[in-house]
Amino acid sequence: MELLVKLVISIFSVVSALLVGQLFVGFISVDAQNMTPGNMMGSNMTGNMTGNMMGSNMTGNMMAGPAKMHLEEGIKALESGNIQAANTHLDFARQAMANAPTNALKHFEEGMNALGAGDSNGALTHLKLADQALG
Repeated sequence: MELLVKLVISIFSVVSALLVGQLFVGFISVDAQNMTPGNMMGSNMTGNMTGNMMGSNMTGNMMAGPAKMHLEEGIKALESGNIQAANTHLDFARQAMANAPTNALKHFEEGMNALGAGDSNGALTHLKLADQALG
């Protein structure tokens, strides 16, 4: 009987230690998940606000985030000679520019017209001006 009591107490101690350990590790794990760079909405938000925090670029017009990101990626692709990737990003930029400033829209359309006419240099000039107008 005494052996059975010792066995039950030993099992209870091991199970208790495992449960306490799991609770401790579980809470640490949740804290670690909340500290990832893309999930810091409740954390310190001073300084440079780039990354996956409500858009790509929090400087300037917040609504220009996706438009600006795709425009910049389109410019990079065009500069590297990848017309297909440039067109893909620029199409997404066009869709995201619904509320963009008039000046940005004007330069964007001029850049797209130049690109359509095969004038990569003219397209880059106007697309970079559109990017600047977005902030």
